[in-house]
Amino acid sequence: PLQECGDGPVTGDYNPMDEFQDADDTQVYILHEGSGLNIENPLDTNATDPIFGFDSNTMTYGTTYYISAVVGNNDGGGTVDLDDPCLAVAQGTPVVFDEIPTANLMGTTAICEGDDANLSVEFTGPGPWSIIYTDENGQDTLTGINTNPFNFNVTPSSSSTVTLDQVMNPDCPGIAMGTADITVNTAVQVSGVSTTCNATATGYTVSFQISGGDPNSYIISTNHGGSIDPTGFFTSNEITAPNGYSFTVNDANNCNPIIVTDDEVICDCT
Repeated sequence: PLQECGDGPVTGDYNPMDEFQDADDTQVYILHEGSGLNIENPLDTNATDPIFGFDSNTMTYGTTYYISAVVGNNDGGGTVDLDDPCLAVAQGTPVVFDEIPTANLMGTTAICEGDDANLSVEFTGPGPWSIIYTDENGQDTLTGINTNPFNFNVTPSSSSTVTLDQVMNPDCPGIAMGTADITVNTAVQVSGVSTTCNATATGYTVSFQISGGDPNSYIISTNHGGSIDPTGFFTSNEITAPNGYSFTVNDANNCNPIIVTDDEVICDCT
């Protein structure tokens, strides 16, 4: 059959050779169900050419229809009387209209460095589908997709955008849409941990430098208190010696928080 991706129009095959008509005959082309020689449920008529398109109100994608040349008596309205006992139906051209698939990539997501970003694609039209997308590493292809929506993972090394380039099914190329913006957050880092004892060796403070992550949302979880200056340098409140300390360093993105701890701190009074 003629395979048409989308709504057409399509042109049926018709060879007028050896055609013979009576003086009162009329010829039209009919799009119909049934078979090539048997007209059932006429869907559309064209008085001049075997050209027809898909009508979603009366037709279904993936169904075989037929385009036939029909000759018979004029029904008085300028078309053929299908009840004419001498009606002649030429072998019809089978035609199938296939729905064009679409795919839409969705999502804006934030991940921690090294983690996967889960993306989702929604389809219309029949599967199985294949997609081609572009991420920071170039184009990649996924085939044999039978679930809708379809989820897949990418692991970007830095903040980037994934673009859906193409979609297709076994019958038709489709329409691909959408992008996904992925933010990759880095973890906080701690360096230069030190303790400073007071003059009487009865207490001490802990200090260290925080870097990486989101400097605007550094968080110190502790029972000891303290403060972070604008450069990310942390200094604790005084802690009674020889008690130990524990600080959990994090930010709003919660990527691999760091625990700074020691069970005991001895301040030498000599």
